[in-house]
Amino acid sequence: GDAAGQWAKILGGAGRGGKAARSSGQSAERGGSRNVVAPSYLSEKEQKAYLKTVHEAPLCKFHKEPCAQRTVVKPGPNLGKKFWVCPRPNGLPSDKEARCNFFAWVE
Repeated sequence: GDAAGQWAKILGGAGRGGKAARSSGQSAERGGSRNVVAPSYLSEKEQKAYLKTVHEAPLCKFHKEPCAQRTVVKPGPNLGKKFWVCPRPNGLPSDKEARCNFFAWVE
């Protein structure tokens, strides 16, 4: 199906903020003072996780977008520790639409 239909199933209708799906095929939610849209390039699982943490997320320095929360899975002293990164997909450093190098530990 289309992205708007998938979001209707995930969010149970128009979203918690009561807004209908946007023409870009993404649902919007309002929380605090931010109008939040889950990036369409994230998987459904990543979109759900993104919407759960987006209201506490810092903004990445380059794109000024709410960061995605990740968890360290590599064995070592930081295993299980949570951190914030730019939510955009990887790309070449010269690609301004790709992930910036923002990183911060969750406090």
